[in-house]
Amino acid sequence: MFLGTREGHVISEYMDVIYKPAHAEAVLRALFGYIVQQDLCDDAQLHKVKTSSGTLSIIADIAREMDLYCTPSPPIRCPYITLPSTFEEFVARCGRATRQSIRRNSSRLTKFRDAAFRRTEDPSQLQPDFDEFVRLHQLRWRRRNQPGSFASPEFRRFQRLAMEAMCAHGHLDLWFLSIDGGNIAAQYNIRYGNRLYYFQSGLDVEFDRQLSPGTLLQSHCIQEAIKSGVREYDLLLQGSNDGYKDRWTDTHHAVCDLYLRRKGLRRSILFMTERGMKYFSRFRRAFARKVRSGASTSRR
Repeated sequence: MFLGTREGHVISEYMDVIYKPAHAEAVLRALFGYIVQQDLCDDAQLHKVKTSSGTLSIIADIAREMDLYCTPSPPIRCPYITLPSTFEEFVARCGRATRQSIRRNSSRLTKFRDAAFRRTEDPSQLQPDFDEFVRLHQLRWRRRNQPGSFASPEFRRFQRLAMEAMCAHGHLDLWFLSIDGGNIAAQYNIRYGNRLYYFQSGLDVEFDRQLSPGTLLQSHCIQEAIKSGVREYDLLLQGSNDGYKDRWTDTHHAVCDLYLRRKGLRRSILFMTERGMKYFSRFRRAFARKVRSGASTSRR
């Protein structure tokens, strides 16, 4: 697998083999030739490669020559927004329901005292802001009876170090929406070049239900991105809980997973057994979450 990926867990988008374009085929042939010659593995699982990447077609050719099974998954959407020169133009481009939601929530926000948007600018403020972001993120997912990404100490530690490095080099875009001095929403974006990547968010799920803090903070981040010269706002992978991303845009990049394995009965049996156990384990965890969710609902 690619570094930074793990099946059934957090998987990064837009993964690929690193090479200079002119040497793509030579690099990939050397890489897969070495893997096969050294008998390093029975299968390779390359997750979230852009369908526009030349890597996919080159690997498919190599697989045919080496007599390997090579199967791409169906494309997976990564919605993105090509940003115009003004926020007003962006709002005008949105669907009617989204335009109304932005304007309605902006109007409701003015009725709250001391409402403010704030971006983490000072590295000395990063630790308390990181803790506050994690709190809001976990609040949202506990409400769904799911652990949330930051339940893992390893993930939390890695993100803390990554944020520190990004803050020092101008890549961190961490925003909060507060009312009366208390944070009710947070959004963690990553800026690179003229692109902004929407990575994670958090909400105070118990706050006034008449207000949509997530919509307010997302639209504010888009507005600030336009002001700072960002040309593409990437909402990244659209998961099963991410239908709201379609409200912001109808354009998307596409990624897919590529599975390769050696032929042969023994290897096929081992491969199918291993994958069957993984799918069963994933189903069991999903079923347990559903049971816990049902029990929690009945208690309420």
